[in-house]
Amino acid sequence: ALGFTEVITFGFMGDADSKRLRLPAEHPAYKQAIEIRNPLDKSQQYLRAVLPAGVLSVLEYNARRGMADACLFEIAHLFLSDGDGTRETRRMSAACSGCVSSHWDGTRIEADYFTVKGVAESLLESLGVEGVVFEASDEPYLHPARQARITTRKGDQIGIVGELHPDAAEEYSLRGRSGVMDFDVALLERLAASEGAMKKRILSPFPAVERDIALIAPNEVPAAQIADVI
Repeated sequence: ALGFTEVITFGFMGDADSKRLRLPAEHPAYKQAIEIRNPLDKSQQYLRAVLPAGVLSVLEYNARRGMADACLFEIAHLFLSDGDGTRETRRMSAACSGCVSSHWDGTRIEADYFTVKGVAESLLESLGVEGVVFEASDEPYLHPARQARITTRKGDQIGIVGELHPDAAEEYSLRGRSGVMDFDVALLERLAASEGAMKKRILSPFPAVERDIALIAPNEVPAAQIADVI
């Protein structure tokens, strides 16, 4: 699980969850949410329409009890009304906050955008999914300058990664930076099961050799474009 712990949360949500995630009125979680006629709790009057709220709520619960360092994930179903009936999708969301790794000398690695981006890349590599593109996105609950949409070369959106927006982090009582991921599980499964997607390689008997490359480029050039050139 790449260092993440699985959690299971309720399959309901309310207006407060959408507001804490800074979702606008035109967001599908608002426009396509399915209202429950007889909810057990008025604060959870809809079937779940967005998944990150669940893991973020668990992070908040832990942080309020002195356990601010955590990496969690959840795989669950979302329910949306698309005009022709109910659409059910399966997604995976993950979030981490606080210290995600530490060294014996006291060095701490805190959660940030690059933490979840690295986890996302490791997940995709383990599934044999190649040729993905990280491009600019505008998810409202993520930091506007520290988020990316993950797509295939054909343009299908696999998921999204980024740092939690500071305003959303405040809503969930999370100090410092927090990383969030959200994936389309059905699409991941199709990509992993496609012909030639899963590959086996013989382990090299030689130690790894790594080199760092420093580049200077204009601010408007996306990192993905540089990676393609390399």
